[in-house]
This record gives sequence, structure tokens and C-alpha cells, in this order.
Amino acid sequence: MTVIRAVTHNTGAVAQAILTYANHPGLKELRLAVTRAYRYDEDVPEGNSNNLLQNSPILQAVAVFDLPYTVNNSIAVVIDSPGLSMQRDARAGEVKHLTSDLLKLNLAPGKLT
Repeated sequence: MTVIRAVTHNTGAVAQAILTYANHPGLKELRLAVTRAYRYDEDVPEGNSNNLLQNSPILQAVAVFDLPYTVNNSIAVVIDSPGLSMQRDARAGEVKHLTSDLLKLNLAPGKLT
């Protein structure tokens, strides 16, 4: 499988990339991963900075496609811009809006994990 990384420069582009890939006819699977949210200093694992308090939870996505007429017909696109990684009220709203939009797509069972 070939793996490439999406180039996004802001949170709107990250959300748009995920939705665009979710709508692609060759989509085999869209995997969303969200880390734990750290709210208090005592929650941060020992040896880590308090950046986890400011930047969690982190949303990442991997879109896997089956492409015809290619040698290894699977390709994965990693969408992990730090733009959607920061937990701020506006970004939390973007993540909620994105997940709502993804659910509205009614993707086939097993495509959204």
C-alpha cells in the first residue's frame, strides 16, 4: 500500500479534505482517530509538557482507496494537520460539525471507522 499525506494549511481545509475523501467513489475505508482530552495538570503523563492541555484531543484521519489500474491498488492518505489538533472552542465546533457531516453521508457499513 502506498501512503501519502494530505497538504492542508488550516482547519477548514482539514475538514474539507476529510469530507472530500469521504465522498470519493474509490473510498474503501475512512478511519478517524481521536486522542484523549487532557484537562488538568495531573492528567498529563509524567515527562510530557502541558502542551497536551492546550492541544488535545487530537483528530487524525486516514482515507484508504482502491484505485483500479495500479500495481498495488490501495493507497492511503493521512490527514493529520495540527490545525484540527488544537482544542479550542472554535475547533471543537469544527470537529463536531465534521463528524455530523460524515454521519449524514450514510457511508456503507465498515467504511467509517
